[in-house]
Amino acid sequence: MATAWHDRLVDEVTPGWQFLHIGLEGDGVEVNGVRLWESQWVSTGGRIAVAHPHHPNQRHVMTTYRTDGTEPAVNFAAGEFSNGAWGFFVPDDHHTQKPTTSG
Repeated sequence: MATAWHDRLVDEVTPGWQFLHIGLEGDGVEVNGVRLWESQWVSTGGRIAVAHPHHPNQRHVMTTYRTDGTEPAVNFAAGEFSNGAWGFFVPDDHHTQKPTTSG
């Protein structure tokens, strides 16, 4: 019987991605001046496995997205670590400004 990708035990993190931000849903996280929560997210169809930034032995699966209608467009991965607590990751080759947050 086939097992869905997200149901398999994840031991390895996906290479090529770096942690950007962890925060509450709707916070003011930005990448290159683009406020992610105020942008349209379009799924790219990808998923990555990441280590929790505060609990590195924990693995989580994030979905990859690209912002639509922003300049510049931003590629990133996001997902919930726990109820309302979101993690954001960007590709290693993505030159980002330091993320900023505001309430």
